[in-house]
Amino acid sequence: MPEVPPEPTNASDSPPARVWLWGVAPGWIGSFLAFVVIYLGVNLLYGLSTAKPAVPQIDAPDHAVVYLNPISITPAEDRIKVNLLVDPPDRLISNGALNEELSIRLPTVPKTITFAAGSKTWGADFDVIASDGSYEKYPVDRYEDAIVLTATTGSNGEELSVASDVVIWGKFPGWRVFPTTSREP
Repeated sequence: MPEVPPEPTNASDSPPARVWLWGVAPGWIGSFLAFVVIYLGVNLLYGLSTAKPAVPQIDAPDHAVVYLNPISITPAEDRIKVNLLVDPPDRLISNGALNEELSIRLPTVPKTITFAAGSKTWGADFDVIASDGSYEKYPVDRYEDAIVLTATTGSNGEELSVASDVVIWGKFPGWRVFPTTSREP
């Protein structure tokens, strides 16, 4: 019997030099999976670090409790925008409104915020220039400042000091506020 020559091989019949899955090289699949794992890990860490802050509680019905909540920072100006909310003592409230004028003096800022008698909203925003901090240390920059305040009531030129406590708390994207009170050492 005569010998049959082998059929010529076609280049398309030979196995590919690389293994392709859905037309994509394995390196791309690995890169995509690594990206997804890193993306999910970063989001998980961010989610864990953004827990709702617990507001320190002070039970002092005879004190004015002043809540200071930093709400934004302008790093290039070392400026911290703070929201101030006052919980007046029970003796200064009647029918849900102040029965006397209440002033909060912030000598370190310097600023005085006054709530008129009859006022039913006891909040205001103000800016503080941070005395300790610099944007040049980004991304680990931090800002600190000492805030001193006094609360007074009075009318007709007479002022009376009101016992007060301060609570600092809050949360805004990218920053961490360490909750503290004036009663903590």
